[in-house]
Amino acid sequence: MLLVSFVMSSYNYGRFVGKAIDSLLGQDARDIEVVVVENGSTDETLDVIARRRSDRRLRVIELAENIGHVAANNLGLSEARGEFVGIVDADDCALRSDAVSRQLELFNSGPDVGLVYSAHVLVDGDGQELSRAQPWPTDYVNAGLAEFEQLMWSNYIPHSGTLLRRDAVERLGPYKTNLPYAGDWERWLRTAARWSVGYVAEPLYAYRVHDRNMHHRSVSPRAATDELIRTLENAFAELPGDAVEIMRQRRAVMRHALFQTGWVDFFHRRLGRTVDGMRYAVRRDPPVVASREFWGLLSRVALAAARRSLARPAPDRDDDARSTEPRPA
Repeated sequence: MLLVSFVMSSYNYGRFVGKAIDSLLGQDARDIEVVVVENGSTDETLDVIARRRSDRRLRVIELAENIGHVAANNLGLSEARGEFVGIVDADDCALRSDAVSRQLELFNSGPDVGLVYSAHVLVDGDGQELSRAQPWPTDYVNAGLAEFEQLMWSNYIPHSGTLLRRDAVERLGPYKTNLPYAGDWERWLRTAARWSVGYVAEPLYAYRVHDRNMHHRSVSPRAATDELIRTLENAFAELPGDAVEIMRQRRAVMRHALFQTGWVDFFHRRLGRTVDGMRYAVRRDPPVVASREFWGLLSRVALAAARRSLARPAPDRDDDARSTEPRPA
């Protein structure tokens, strides 16, 4: 059996996919395969991949048409042969040649370690660093339930580069088609319910932020919230019977999830979507209107709306003159 398999689905990412593949094939842990699912691209993706086919560690599955990223990832996972398995999206990449080696060190600390992730860097479409996501300051191996208790409040584990032990992958099964955007969080939570979790504090992978991966534009606040709730329901169902303290927090966690999408939209200054998400949260669970989180978010939205209104330039007009033209909104 190979040591590590990476799955990569690519649709019209010819601009990025070469760097993504090279960053994995260039790892100092040489026992690696990269399974690329070419998802019916119409750009130069196939040409970029063809220039790398001489490396036998690269396996390519060519599809005649786009089957969607969830199905493509599942197809790639079904072909992965490694003892450890991860996904790197075609627009992301490893930052260091020892990224995999650093992760394997933590897996080697014990057979109960089922998942190892790392800090990561956010870059723009040209590869320029935007920010660093470092959820914790030092490396660790954490008991699974302890990790679950932190992770259930929000997803801080990146999709690209996170490695899972094969036993965990087989227990998880394929990505769920009804969780196209929260499916990674569901997998991390379900893994933490059964296995220990390792973390490397140094950024090992880059996550690229650009227009084509801004899926919030096509997902309504209602759909996003429903996904988060389904994710948590699946995760709580995976917990062992002795996870009593975590189960006591289920109600609070579910209530928090109702506002996660709203907070994300708020921090991205999408006030209209924030309000839509809050309305849906109240329709779905009316008692949340009395919660501190509801009123905390509402006050932030009201303040931001007031500041936005005050920042608008006043229309130029002569107060003593009358005009039949409509005032600007």
